[in-house]
Amino acid sequence: MSSTININRSPVAIVFGGRSPIAVACSRYLADSQQVCLVTRKIDDQLFNQIKDKSNIRLLEADLEETGSTEKIISELYALGEDINSLVFLQRYHPSDAPSFDSHCTVELWCIREAIESLQKLKADTAHVQILISSSPAAKIVLLDQDLNYHIVKSAQEALVRYYAVKLAALNISVTAIRIGSVVIKQRAAEYWRSIPTVIAGLKRSAPTASLQTSEMVGETLAKLATLQITSFTGQIITIDDGWALRDSAQIAKALLEESS
Repeated sequence: MSSTININRSPVAIVFGGRSPIAVACSRYLADSQQVCLVTRKIDDQLFNQIKDKSNIRLLEADLEETGSTEKIISELYALGEDINSLVFLQRYHPSDAPSFDSHCTVELWCIREAIESLQKLKADTAHVQILISSSPAAKIVLLDQDLNYHIVKSAQEALVRYYAVKLAALNISVTAIRIGSVVIKQRAAEYWRSIPTVIAGLKRSAPTASLQTSEMVGETLAKLATLQITSFTGQIITIDDGWALRDSAQIAKALLEESS
């Protein structure tokens, strides 16, 4: 395992949020066609084993609560002559018993701004960079299982996307927010989902696609979006939720309740 930047060819994608199953999946799909830096707070055997078969994924340790952490990663890559073509931000701030609003903003908001502005200064004028920022339905609606800090940060992230999309379009930098739906089946929770088959069956019937997304499915979608070299594709707020946002949630809940009675 290595926590140093040692990449010998370009282009390079940087994925932030190495503890996230979606970040791991996105990195693996991106690694099919290019070098990938997967940034994580801590490198351990569990994470290393998930990517060890992909020789062109490098794990980088960084504490995103520390000011300058993302700037350091990007400046070191450019100092090595690398060509960054995409940034994917999937990190989450996981609060302790006494969550800090400042830390929440630093991890999920200000380090993104820092990375974008570092990239703006260092990239070649003609190079195109695709930036994806993971948002949430909480940017638009109230999720009762999330606190106020989470809702504020997600709304601010989408404001950041709109601001930089306008400011940086002429510099060939595209910035897009991805709202990832609340129903995502993760491998580490597979046992739990297997324990509630009737709920899963009801959710599948209710989803417009008649399926439920997994971390791998979301990661693949993000990887495809991250490689788009289209300057006009910027400032978008894209929802990945199998079409759930198109459905009437009250009617779905009513139907599930009727089935369970």
